[in-house]
Amino acid sequence: MVIRWVKAGMRLDENVRHPFTPWAKTVGGILMVNGFQDFLANYGNARPRRSSASGLAVLGAARPDEWLRPEEWAKLVGQLGLVKTIIPVADQENATGHARGIGVVFLAHRKETFEGETQTHKVRLTLEKARRRSDGGEACVKYRFSVSNSEEIPLDDMAEAVVATAKATTSKPKAKKSRKGQTSLGQPTQKV
Repeated sequence: MVIRWVKAGMRLDENVRHPFTPWAKTVGGILMVNGFQDFLANYGNARPRRSSASGLAVLGAARPDEWLRPEEWAKLVGQLGLVKTIIPVADQENATGHARGIGVVFLAHRKETFEGETQTHKVRLTLEKARRRSDGGEACVKYRFSVSNSEEIPLDDMAEAVVATAKATTSKPKAKKSRKGQTSLGQPTQKV
């Protein structure tokens, strides 16, 4: 297959779309010369199952409904420890690369829906892009994860017990020391 591709002039598949573009164009070209068309044509359909999609859900849940520039999203990616999950490898070295990488990832996932969680809610988020002005300045590209659905996460039995215990603990009267070495609740005092 490779020999046939070399003899045909090592043409690249310019239609293939993948984060590892040089590799994908090369393999696509080899397959094209050998009669296989549409290499990675289903790649877009498989994207939501990739780990970057779960990272984007975490990112969106952290700042839902906020329009931010790629640099601002990139900074948040770093704060949340999601650089290796979301940012392409070639863009992981510095802040400029992170901003470029998040822009590339956001463009690839624009209008996709993600399921995420905050501490109290499950949310369904859609990634949106817009060109906006901020504070009367020049227009710039911004992205947001708009919330299309939000539902409260129910407390489980253990969490309800912890909350009830915490409420009961905070409402108990404070014990006072008595002269006999016991608290007013009849418990022995401890020396520190």
